[in-house]
This record gives sequence, C-alpha cells and structure tokens, in this order.
Amino acid sequence: MKKNTVTSTFHHEIECGEEYLEIEFDCELHPENDGIGSYEFWGSSYYDAGTNYLVLDELKWDKTQFTDKQNDIIEKHIDNNWATLEEIITQELYDEYNGYEYDEDEDY
Repeated sequence: MKKNTVTSTFHHEIECGEEYLEIEFDCELHPENDGIGSYEFWGSSYYDAGTNYLVLDELKWDKTQFTDKQNDIIEKHIDNNWATLEEIITQELYDEYNGYEYDEDEDY
C-alpha cells in the first residue's frame, strides 16, 4: 500500500448470462494533483495550485465467493470498464466526503 492511500468498499453489479453478480470490491486509490506549481510568465511570478483528485490503483474481491468462470467475467469487466469504474468510485467518495448523496433520477 502506497503512502496516502485511500481505501474504500464499492458494491457493483455485473451481468453474468441471465443473472447479475453482486460484488463487493475493496478499492485502493491515491491522490494526485494537476498543478504545475510556481512559474514565470513575461517577468511576473505566478503559482498554479492545481486540482486534487483520486486515481484508482487496485480493485480486489473475494474470489472464493465465485466460480472460476464468474471470476473471469469479473476480471474482463474490470479490464474493459476501468475508467468508468474509477469515475463511479471516485464520485461516490467525493459525494460521501461532501455529505451529498447522488440521486440519478433527480434533476439538478
């Protein structure tokens, strides 16, 4: 586990034939920042603090709860949808941190 690692639990459903698998993932994320820090532009000094955000490092689940075929389906789903899963997980963490619960049926 890296320094400053954020851990979380994420529940997700994956389609497996005619049924859905409910999986509890243990997630590891780390913070990053897109700022460039101090810089000079035409003789003036500035500072770009950037924006902090989380990056998903790892998704783990209890493989003993699923068959080998189901575990293969889960792994393929993760590989094909990593960016989407990362976005959902980080948004849930941001919302939880800000005390806000997202309702996708609600108009904002």
